[in-house]
Amino acid sequence: MGMKRIRKLDETLVAQIAAGEVIESPAAIVKELVENSLDAGAREIDIQIDGDGFGEIQVRDDGGGIHADDLPLAVTSFATSKITSLDELIAARTMGFRGEALGSIAAVSRLRLESRQPGAAVGAALAVDEQGTRTEASPIESGTRVQVKDLFYNVPVRRDYYKNALKIRRQIADTLTSLTVAHPQIAFRYRLGEDDVVFLPARDNLLARLKDIWGDTIAADVIPLFYEQDNLVLEGYVSKFYFYRNHASDMRLWVNNRPVLYKPLTMLLRNAYGELMPKGRFPFAALFLKVPPLEVDVNVHPQKREVRFRHEVALQAFLRQAFTRVIAAEGGIQAQNMVRISPAQKLSSPPDKLTPPRPGDEPALSLFTPGAMTQFSPEAAVSPPRFPENLQLHTRLFNTFIVATGPDGLYLIDQHTAHERINYERFQDLLAAKKHIGQNLVHPLAVDLAVFSRGRVEASAAALAALGFALENLGPAGYALVSVPAYVESGEEQAAFETALRAIEASDTTEIGDLFDQWAKDLSCRHAIRKGETASLTDFRELIEQLKSCRNPLRCPHGRPTVIRIDEKEVFAYFKRQV
Repeated sequence: MGMKRIRKLDETLVAQIAAGEVIESPAAIVKELVENSLDAGAREIDIQIDGDGFGEIQVRDDGGGIHADDLPLAVTSFATSKITSLDELIAARTMGFRGEALGSIAAVSRLRLESRQPGAAVGAALAVDEQGTRTEASPIESGTRVQVKDLFYNVPVRRDYYKNALKIRRQIADTLTSLTVAHPQIAFRYRLGEDDVVFLPARDNLLARLKDIWGDTIAADVIPLFYEQDNLVLEGYVSKFYFYRNHASDMRLWVNNRPVLYKPLTMLLRNAYGELMPKGRFPFAALFLKVPPLEVDVNVHPQKREVRFRHEVALQAFLRQAFTRVIAAEGGIQAQNMVRISPAQKLSSPPDKLTPPRPGDEPALSLFTPGAMTQFSPEAAVSPPRFPENLQLHTRLFNTFIVATGPDGLYLIDQHTAHERINYERFQDLLAAKKHIGQNLVHPLAVDLAVFSRGRVEASAAALAALGFALENLGPAGYALVSVPAYVESGEEQAAFETALRAIEASDTTEIGDLFDQWAKDLSCRHAIRKGETASLTDFRELIEQLKSCRNPLRCPHGRPTVIRIDEKEVFAYFKRQV
């Protein structure tokens, strides 16, 4: 059978194909319409949804409106009031392009668009359905109303994909959360089906809007973050170390006020919390990143959910430093705020057995719960880590913890994690000074490598060298180790080399600094004091002094605390006494 001749597709089919790229669900329509309202300068936006979005979606705003003569253009392909050139497209500062989505929506629904500009004698309406396009006068006040009815009525096969009503509602709630958090200065009304109308008043700061959505208690569970470097600014809120979620969806990022999915965010945040965040749990975050428009491409995804950064490595380094700094600045960790394992539980208990010492593991996400205002204070996030002063050392507890007292309570210092921190920063300093951490072998050691593995070694040579491994190419005979990291004991050279090679290949980064950082954590742990190892009070004092001089003395490289404080009042309370 021969190939069919090429022919131009019907315009209606082209429009429906294009709609599939932008209008993938009712939530996508809500997003596009609300973004249009925001771009129109609306101060109040009303959203009503019936039939989980398939019956009707209506968005009403008090924005600048659309000129009556432009209404027919608003539902045609590639018609917009927002850009006029490629440069403006690349540097777009608006949320979307007025008209970009309306045409796609009209192709898969029955659409009615009403609008009136301030000063116009009367409003105008445009209706688009299977009967065609019609215009007429409208009594609407200033602003715009868009009604989308019978979504996918003419593409029933697509509608069949949306049988899960709970999933659709979750998508809509997630979309509204992203939009309302990013615009606290805008008032929103929202009703889904027969639910009560929810009203979010205009707020003058981000934390007030977070409280609107997650409840008043969120204010006590998050840390303000503000970090600026060169032309990058990051601000918002992240979890305190005892506050976590069961899923990663509450780690939210907006880039230039546009909600996006940035996959490395999960890794960067979890690494910053380290082992203080229980396995399988995730921090809460509402973060706003400002970058120069030309440094980010927002058009790599049809719904603009994902972005591409021009200088990805530098951006991740910036985020990593911002997260580490703000979490470290929390200061001394109080015992009453620690995630505890009850005595009846074993350390191998699954994550859901871990409970924080405060009511409620995870506050219920009640969408749009009213709350009061609290002013955002970025200065609170940039103070350096504070190590307790004037400690008096007493003894060692359980052959592991140094017991000390200070002016404000009792302190327990983990000798292993403290020594890890000291070693870790020492290894980091070696890299910064470009010093070699390896030691030369008296006799080169032949490395047993399969012939197909030699390319792996060549590709990893620079990273292996940074970790302290030096290789000599013996030609057809393979390779020989001439240097290994200082900690490697005699007889372990081959195993250590293979471990390093696997770690490099498994790593999600090729940056030498990041690879060295991971290796430094391993080195610091291997060299640290172990439980039960003998030491004197003099040794403890020297350890404390070295710890105090560290850049981040309150955490080990893996995120565990080095120092725990029990308030004096808490100690007295155990004995039903007052200070």
